[in-house]
Amino acid sequence: MSIDQALAGKLAKALPSLAMAESAAILELAIMPDHVHAVVELTTRTDVPRLVQRMKGASARFANRDGWTRTHLRWERGYDARTVARDGLGRVRAYLDSQSEHHGRPLLARWTGPSRAEQAANVLETGRPFGAEAH
Repeated sequence: MSIDQALAGKLAKALPSLAMAESAAILELAIMPDHVHAVVELTTRTDVPRLVQRMKGASARFANRDGWTRTHLRWERGYDARTVARDGLGRVRAYLDSQSEHHGRPLLARWTGPSRAEQAANVLETGRPFGAEAH
């Protein structure tokens, strides 16, 4: 799998919305040419395998159907999931920021998003999730 700059930008917009559909919020994203790191805030209702399936499956479907990339996007099987306490988020952010040095390849996109509480407040205020455009 290879992610280019244009695809990274599209993924940075799509993945947070896909996570919201599974009662989760992406707090941080770091998109590399061959993988994605996501820090996700979950609820007790969030089914992690289903969340990953939605994020990978729907993003690949959109990318391939809508021409987000010149090559066919196909995610690798599997994923790595770890827990982190709120007081550990600073270390995780530093790790994500160091991905370019760690892998010796460019960090294509770095995104920080709102918490689930901030997303809910925005929906109440605007009637739309973050990133949704008014019609």
